[in-house]
Amino acid sequence: MYGRRVVKLPWKKDRTLSSNNYDVALQRLKCLQKKFENTYFQNIYTELMQDYIDKNQVEIAPETPSNGSRTFYLPHHAVKKQKNQNVKYRIVWIFPLTRKPIFE
Repeated sequence: MYGRRVVKLPWKKDRTLSSNNYDVALQRLKCLQKKFENTYFQNIYTELMQDYIDKNQVEIAPETPSNGSRTFYLPHHAVKKQKNQNVKYRIVWIFPLTRKPIFE
């Protein structure tokens, strides 16, 4: 597919989410917001996310899950790569590691 990334989520058929990761995702968001105190970083990160949104590769999650369904949030953060004088940032999606099963 051109200009679009398609990734299958590793869900098994006939299984439902037993819990959501809202609290973990919220904690990750708070850490990211703290990094946004650096205006340069905030601008770079915003541009990267806007590019994903413009290409319909991601969508903004609703503040509350719709129609009572369970929601699984995919937190993200930036990784900085510096080579000589060039600095590049990329967004990394965090697939949470959990000790509790998230499926029933």
